[in-house]
Amino acid sequence: MMKILKLLKTWFVLSIFLLVLKGLSQEIEKSIYITANTWDISNTEVLSQIAKDSKSVQNPMLLILGNATPKKAFGNALDKQLQIIKGFKKDAIFLPGNHEWSNKGHRRVKDIEKHIKKNSKARFYPHNGEPIRHYEINENMVMITVDSQWFLEDWNKDTYINQETEIHNRTLFFLEFENQIKKAQGKIKIIPIHHPIKTYTRQVLIGNTAGPTVQDYQNKQYRVLRNRLKTIARQNEDIIFVSGHDKNLQYINNRVPHLVSGAAGTTKNVKDGGDGNFTTSKNGYARLGINTDGKVTAHLLTVQNGGSKSVFNTTVLEGGKPKTNTSFTSRDTFPKTLSASIYTKADTDKNGFYKTLWGNPIENSTVNL
Repeated sequence: MMKILKLLKTWFVLSIFLLVLKGLSQEIEKSIYITANTWDISNTEVLSQIAKDSKSVQNPMLLILGNATPKKAFGNALDKQLQIIKGFKKDAIFLPGNHEWSNKGHRRVKDIEKHIKKNSKARFYPHNGEPIRHYEINENMVMITVDSQWFLEDWNKDTYINQETEIHNRTLFFLEFENQIKKAQGKIKIIPIHHPIKTYTRQVLIGNTAGPTVQDYQNKQYRVLRNRLKTIARQNEDIIFVSGHDKNLQYINNRVPHLVSGAAGTTKNVKDGGDGNFTTSKNGYARLGINTDGKVTAHLLTVQNGGSKSVFNTTVLEGGKPKTNTSFTSRDTFPKTLSASIYTKADTDKNGFYKTLWGNPIENSTVNL
């Protein structure tokens, strides 16, 4: 009887220990709050609620995915938002949207970036005139920020748009995106981009079928952008798109998980996304919870009457998979020449003329491909 009790006690202690370990392995590593279309500072309810809710979590980060500024003067609108989100410090990141590109094109984007840097600790990505920039969150997570409006712009009307970047055309843009994805192999890859690569937003008939402007989902240039990005993403793992152009909340998982969170002001109607997806036209925001074991959860919350309410939660990435680290030998460590025999040692174990003719190793220069 005593042996049984001792075994039960040992089993109980071991169970508690395993539960503690499981809890530690699922500790939240990062909470990423996502919103957009915050330019109308007559209504800052969503942004203020995000700032309030973020105080109760560890390691919060904020993404404002475009249209944080009106289409004309932007100073007052930005300053009020920067005051509300100052608690995020350097973990508040702005991305450009179509509003930021209005009027003076890339010059206005540059002015907005300068204003944010001068008046806050917040950051602006992609920065320095680049259409794509990576941002290391930690050793397990990376953001690949994309300026979708750069791609959609009429470059004939913005002569010096690519003056400060090595990405001088749209082909190089896609190559750089694919390269950044490959460099982040084995990591969680979050893709912040203003325009969604998939949406259920209801559009007027002409915008839904012909897409006369680049802001329309069915516009030819827009289709090229979203289709190519989807194709690249589907060839890789652990990728999550987050965007903010559309004025609603959506979670879409058609092979590539995608969060749309642009419901900070006036909202727009959205269709039912079907099984496994979620949509709502209520005001609110999205949040990604990333655990230390690599598990990623998505949360959509509506905001009303001074509070937030969770309306949708799902697991985006299961986590727990072993990380794959791919390393390559530095070109500086390559020997100038390598030698090798055409045949094995047994095949060339001969004497005299035969060995001289067939058995000597061949030496040749190495080439850096």
